Amino acid sequence: MSTKPTYSRAEIKQREELLTKCFQACDFNNDGFLDPPELEIVARCFNAQANANVDQEVKVIISKLDKNGDGRVDLREWNAVLFDLFRFMNAAAFDKHCDELLQLIKTKANSDAHAE
Repeated sequence: MSTKPTYSRAEIKQREELLTKCFQACDFNNDGFLDPPELEIVARCFNAQANANVDQEVKVIISKLDKNGDGRVDLREWNAVLFDLFRFMNAAAFDKHCDELLQLIKTKANSDAHAE
């Protein structure tokens, strides 16, 4: 039976900072929220074949993350849910998942910039 890893206060702070970087990378309009169009971009980053179900995927993401019901995700909601999800991973796996998200978003941003 595996047990969840325990993080020191410094490690928790480091993980929260990493999640904040991920949030900021996904907040394309820099308004402090992830709204459905931004979450659609993020969902499409994980699915190179932009599938027909992306609208449904975004609804599921919002239903899981949006705790105050305003139809968008703020940093506190993002950090609370994702840290709770990732806390069962060791630090290396946690960091790897965050780094992969940042790389996907960076690649998408570079791709969009070259398309213009």
